[in-house]
Amino acid sequence: MEEFYPEEQVINSLIGPGSKFKGDLEVQGLVRIDGDFSGTIQSTGKVLVGKYGRYFGTVSGRVIVIGGVFRGNMYGTHKVIILSDSIVLGNVYAPRLVIEEGAIVTGYLGITGSHRTIIKKNQSESEPKRTQEISVPSTRGLFSSKKTAKRTSL
Repeated sequence: MEEFYPEEQVINSLIGPGSKFKGDLEVQGLVRIDGDFSGTIQSTGKVLVGKYGRYFGTVSGRVIVIGGVFRGNMYGTHKVIILSDSIVLGNVYAPRLVIEEGAIVTGYLGITGSHRTIIKKNQSESEPKRTQEISVPSTRGLFSSKKTAKRTSL
C-alpha cells in the first residue's frame, strides 16, 4: 500500500497554462507545470508535468509524474510515472518506473536500488565516460580466436 503524504495533496507551486518560467525552484511539497518551464526543480514531494506542460531541464523529487513533454534528466527518489500521452527525451533514474502504453520515451532508463544510488549517479553525470578494452571471443573456429572490443563505462 502506498504511503500517504499530506503535503502532496495541496499544490504549493504552479506554472499555469500560457505561463513561461526560466530558472531554478526548490520546493517543499507538490509542484505542477501546465505551462513552459526551463531550468531545475528540486522538490521533497511530487512534481507533476500536466498534459499541456513542457519541461526542459533537470528535475528531482520524491514522485515525478509526466503527462506532457519532458526533455532533460529526472531523478525520482521514490517513483517516476510517465503517462500515455507524454513524450520524454532524456534520462530517467528511479527505484520504480511506470510507463503507460502510448508514451514516447527516448533516453537512458536507470532503475536504481535506492535514493543514495540516484544521488551518486547525479553527481557522477558530469564526469567524462571512460572506455576500457576487453577481449570478446569470436564465434568462428569455436572461440579459438579473439577480437578486441571497447566497452564504455559510466
